[in-house]
Order: sequence, then structure tokens, then C-alpha cells
Amino acid sequence: MSGITDPSLQNATEQAAAAVQKGDFACGTDQFKDKEFKAALDTMTAYAKDYPNSPQAAHARSIAIAAEIAEEEADAGRTLPSADVPGGTRMVMVVSNDGPGEVELLYTGPMTGKITLTSCGTCTKYPGPIFSQGKKIKACTGPASKYPKATLWLPAGDYHFLQKRASTGTSTAGDTKSSKAKIEPGYSYTNCLYVTSGY
Repeated sequence: MSGITDPSLQNATEQAAAAVQKGDFACGTDQFKDKEFKAALDTMTAYAKDYPNSPQAAHARSIAIAAEIAEEEADAGRTLPSADVPGGTRMVMVVSNDGPGEVELLYTGPMTGKITLTSCGTCTKYPGPIFSQGKKIKACTGPASKYPKATLWLPAGDYHFLQKRASTGTSTAGDTKSSKAKIEPGYSYTNCLYVTSGY
């Protein structure tokens, strides 16, 4: 199209580019709705990269995040993330990293996003499965100052989370973990991210 010299078609390149951009976003949306989450993740990640100034770039990133979570937990892909940021009251959730390696936490629900926490230099993987000898692992029980932290402000609703931990050169078992949480009005929450050495 850029090689066309006919003056009557001088806007054809811009029109074609706009149509391709619109089609890319529609394609990623359809892939998500069709539960093709890996394809939706790839399409929307590329969209946000290729069109960073698009009004839909932020929405594309949200869809990509939800699609990545849905690859691990299909229920996270039941509805398309909203294009609008919810208003109203939000509840605080303090997230701590009780584990070696940088960790990324993806979340989707009434609001979608992700945060990254730095590595806890003195933390190690917990041995065995989450339940060991009938007792559940109790992470983040040391001094609060020990753990890298981040704070989320979330509207009420049901959320899906995906913990993605950077490789630390040891066994990767448990380095990616999904979870769910219900955020209710009037409460504050904590979320401790940790990793086990096996199941």
C-alpha cells in the first residue's frame, strides 16, 4: 500500500493500518472468548507491543494477563477482563515474598494486573508438599521486615492469582502456582508467596 502513487488513494495506507490494528485486537478478544488462552496471550502481548499508544493497549495487556492465568486455571478465563478501571471502595492486600528468586504475581477479577517482588535473600524453599505430616506450611512467620512486600488495592470480588517465580538454579517444582481469593468489603488481606521443593 505504501507504494501506491495515485493521489486519490493517499489515505489508503493509513486506513489499511487502522483496519489491521482493529482486526488484531478483535482476533485476540475472540481467542480469549473461545478459550484459546495461549493464542490470546500471544496476540494481545504483541498488540500492546506493536501499538503502545493505542487507547486499547492497556486493555490488551489485561487480557494477556488473564489469558496467562487461565492457562493454569481455566476459571480465570470465564469472562473477558473489563476495559474500565472499577470505581468505588478498594481493599488493601499486602503481598510478601517468602522465597528465593524474584516473583511475579498476576491477578484477575474485577481488576486485572501484575506486580513483581524482589527476592528474599534469606528465604529458602519449603520441603515436601504443602501439607506435610498433616500440618499446613506456615509461611511468612518471621519478622515482617524480612520479606519484600508490595501493596494491592482491590475492589471487592473473586480473584484468581498466578505466582511465577524466577529460577534459582534448584528444582523448579512449585515455582508456578495458582490460587483464588474472595475480597470482601471492609477487610484487609495478606498474601504470602512461597515455594515448595516438591509435591
